[in-house]
Amino acid sequence: MATKWLAFFLFFIQVEYLSCCVFDKVSKIRVGNETLKTLYANKNDCLAACYANKECSAVMHYKAVNACTPFTKGEKPINCADDKLECYVLQRDEVDPVCKTFVNF
Repeated sequence: MATKWLAFFLFFIQVEYLSCCVFDKVSKIRVGNETLKTLYANKNDCLAACYANKECSAVMHYKAVNACTPFTKGEKPINCADDKLECYVLQRDEVDPVCKTFVNF
């Protein structure tokens, strides 16, 4: 009986772990147009808004003011090495076993 519970627990953790891993934190991004610039209560709200927008492919998050800029795909390079910025690329079609950012919707 304990083996069944352990197997169920491991399966549940794996499914939950994989389902929420969609963003990779990066030091540089290539973007197109801004889709919407707005303020969010926290970074997770910002990432969730990007995920909900089918055109969004990357997010630039300004830590000091919780401002978020979602972007479409493009070729304009942005360097995110600044301590005030965090950049994330949305991986809609990939599952990364080493998830860098978790978002609970």
